[in-house]
Amino acid sequence: MTDLLDRAIARVGASPAAQPDDAARMRLPFAGAADDPVYQLTPEATDLTASNTEVPRGEFVTDDQIRAIWMKHGL
Repeated sequence: MTDLLDRAIARVGASPAAQPDDAARMRLPFAGAADDPVYQLTPEATDLTASNTEVPRGEFVTDDQIRAIWMKHGL
C-alpha cells in the first residue's frame, strides 16, 4: 500500500460507524468487485436525466408552477 492509501484508511477507520462502510462501498468497484450489486437509479434520478435534456432547449417551469409545488407540500 502507499502512504496516501494508508492515511486514507486510517482516517476512514476513525470515522463514525456508518462512514467506513460507505467509503468501502464507494471503493470496491474501483478494486474490481464486479460481482457486487450495481446501483439502480431511482425514478426521481431518471426524472433528473430527462430534465437535463430540457435545459438546453430553455424549457423551465414558471414561478407559478413552483409556487403550486411549494403549496402542495406546505412550504
